[in-house]
Amino acid sequence: MHVHRLSVQHRAGEEHSVKFLVSLITPFDSTGRVDLGRLRAHVLWLSAQGVDGFLVTGVDGEFLYLSDREREAILRTVVDATHGATVRCFVWDPSPRTMFYLADAAVEQGVEGLVLPPPLFYDFSQDQVIAWYRRFHDRIDTPLYAGISKRWGDNGLRDEAYLALREEGVLSGMHNGLLDPWRVTRLAGRDPGGVCVSGDKLLYHARGVDGLYGVVSLLANAWPQMTQRAFREGDPDVEHALMARVAAVESAGGLRAVKAALKMRGRDPLLLPGPEALMDLPASEYDL
Repeated sequence: MHVHRLSVQHRAGEEHSVKFLVSLITPFDSTGRVDLGRLRAHVLWLSAQGVDGFLVTGVDGEFLYLSDREREAILRTVVDATHGATVRCFVWDPSPRTMFYLADAAVEQGVEGLVLPPPLFYDFSQDQVIAWYRRFHDRIDTPLYAGISKRWGDNGLRDEAYLALREEGVLSGMHNGLLDPWRVTRLAGRDPGGVCVSGDKLLYHARGVDGLYGVVSLLANAWPQMTQRAFREGDPDVEHALMARVAAVESAGGLRAVKAALKMRGRDPLLLPGPEALMDLPASEYDL
């Protein structure tokens, strides 16, 4: 299958293809356990659809409701199934000890990098956020990416602080989920090859952003061809269809609706929506 690749210039001037990553969801079995067999099959199917890699055990992977052992098993399964594709692992945990355990496991499995948000839920100054990333970088010998999202409240890493940490070599890039297209454009221009956009609402806009490393998509779990076309081809009709799909998924339950479209099971508290909520949701490409 031929997939058109966009390209950008790295800081040193070399060209690279803009990456299309999937924010991987977590399937469960009828007993509520992580279904590693279904996960492996899902990763293999997505790889066959031409995606470039995966973000593992992030928000869409339900990290808050997974044990550290489950997260490690998920990561091992994904890395084993991808055979060299880009894999980045979200490693935040309320316990620093568990966080470093997950980070060590990820490094041992050979991930491309770790994604870490700022300290969550309490108020921290920028100096404290900067110190947080420096401490983590000093402890782990693998590329570290800041994970910035509207979900984290007002503790996000400011652009100037981020760029300073990039110059220091503390951070290797950023996953930006703020859904602010103009901020993403400015930051990618100042840091070519470092910024990855998270969020399906920005897929079409991200196509025109110079210097972007890549994009991360939740909807690609169920509709990988549609989402890749919206990003790679720039067809306005596909963009309109994507925006309609985003709205339908949000109305039907967001992440839970994507899992329902794939006929995956959920686990308490993220149980799947009922059939009436899914009436306007198209079938996944897995069923086509």
